[in-house]
Amino acid sequence: MEAELIRKDLWKVVEVSVDTEGKEAADIAKELETKIWNDLRDVHRARGFATSLALRRKFLTAKKKDDQSMQSWIGEIRGQAFTIEEATGTVVSDQDKILALTMGWPATFDPVIINFDSASPDT
Repeated sequence: MEAELIRKDLWKVVEVSVDTEGKEAADIAKELETKIWNDLRDVHRARGFATSLALRRKFLTAKKKDDQSMQSWIGEIRGQAFTIEEATGTVVSDQDKILALTMGWPATFDPVIINFDSASPDT
């Protein structure tokens, strides 16, 4: 694999050097692993204006499936929010998560949404 990466001029992406002076083997291994995963994330992470728009559009237009449990739906929205945060480096607010969750509910949840809308901000 190393030879293939070198041939494709990609070895510099995975080649990591760490100052080992005065460090324990476990600390060196942990630092290497962290650097490798960070480098891989940076290389493969989709980013840019178009990506940000596409992820946000998917987030705000997602719909809960009829047979999907509420726990699964919440997990799906939280996962999409995490993806947006990782891809764009921005934070998805709790209010935006609540909006995405409730906008994706079927009409049978309208009374719950009305209740949310009339609740005080402290609640």
